Amino acid sequence: MKPLQITPGDAKSIVLRSQLLEGKQKGKSKSATLEIIKRLGYLQIDTISVVERSHHHILWTRQPGYIANHLNQLQEHDQEIFEYWGHAAAYLPMEDFRFYQYKMKQFLNTKGQWFKNSLELCKTLMPSILKRIENEGELSSKDFKSTPSKENTGWWNWKPSKIALELLFWQGKLMISKRKGFQKVYDLPQRVVPNHINQKEPTNEEVCDYQIKKSLRALGLASEKDIQYILRIAGKKDISAYLKKLIENKQLSQIQVGKLPAPYFALPELINRYAESSLKNNKIHILSPFDNLIINRDRLRELFAFNYTIECYVPAPKRKYGYFCLPLLWKGTFIGQIDIKADRKQKTLLIQQMHFGKKIKLSNELSSKLAIKLLEFKTFNQCDKISFSNKCSVSEIKSLQNSLNKK
Repeated sequence: MKPLQITPGDAKSIVLRSQLLEGKQKGKSKSATLEIIKRLGYLQIDTISVVERSHHHILWTRQPGYIANHLNQLQEHDQEIFEYWGHAAAYLPMEDFRFYQYKMKQFLNTKGQWFKNSLELCKTLMPSILKRIENEGELSSKDFKSTPSKENTGWWNWKPSKIALELLFWQGKLMISKRKGFQKVYDLPQRVVPNHINQKEPTNEEVCDYQIKKSLRALGLASEKDIQYILRIAGKKDISAYLKKLIENKQLSQIQVGKLPAPYFALPELINRYAESSLKNNKIHILSPFDNLIINRDRLRELFAFNYTIECYVPAPKRKYGYFCLPLLWKGTFIGQIDIKADRKQKTLLIQQMHFGKKIKLSNELSSKLAIKLLEFKTFNQCDKISFSNKCSVSEIKSLQNSLNKK
């Protein structure tokens, strides 16, 4: 069967709709928040708080009325989501728990030297930690006192009890029941996973089927490399073999995007629904560097012709766009990056740098749209005012200030 030919524009539309970034956005309800997490497949958690942390930012982008406490409620009270490794540390739908048990078991017999060294360091602690949590209930790292290791463990010099908690979490012997502030609180799985959740151990084929179809529902269309990148549960060889099986059984459509070399795949029902659709959404998005659309840089470059690097990990003299530059998406095109910091003491959203593409002009329309989005982003970050750094060009500041004054 010949691949279905689609244009790069159609491909972008399919991806943006699947990522909930085109069309009608979700309301304020907690159920809408859960629906977004289920659709995206995972919600990356990150410690950086230059602006609101990534998990809140990603949800707010798709749910402008997003209420941050809903995420805590979904984890702690409703037990509809849990934390584990998706693409990275992530919130995941509780209904998908059994597939991550497959990954947890891989950490019981891991061959990695670092992991073996950590297990050796903590082997006498782990049974006693489990026993304490079993008897006392949920506990956090600060509830355990221990002498810091004299050895260089390579894990940020954590105390052994903290490393032991994380190892038990990786192995699935403990789960994160909630967070206090941003600190993890651990408990036994049987007290975190509701009884009605299917916990039957999946077969290797079931895991492959889950990873491929979950990825495609979230991504819209994806290459084999994209599928192997996004959730990272099954082995690469297993995914590759199962992909071929799904294609042979006509459960997947093969897609050729313009002249791009890599073949793409899609679920037939999604490709039929979204192909040939046009981008009608005129909204502008300020995206998190850890947004599900952004995180796979190779895919972003291939499908959207956008070369992006988060520069907080780049030495200061080599930064081009700023410490925490956020991608700007408008009408299905990445138009630039904006370096923003939320000064919480001064309640000020500081615009430190703005960089637009060579063919992008800060027109009246774009200036107006961006001004509205910055005002919304200011409120989301609990700031009262917006300030511009002298690193921004005078013309850009003047254009945006004029638009802001009209709002």
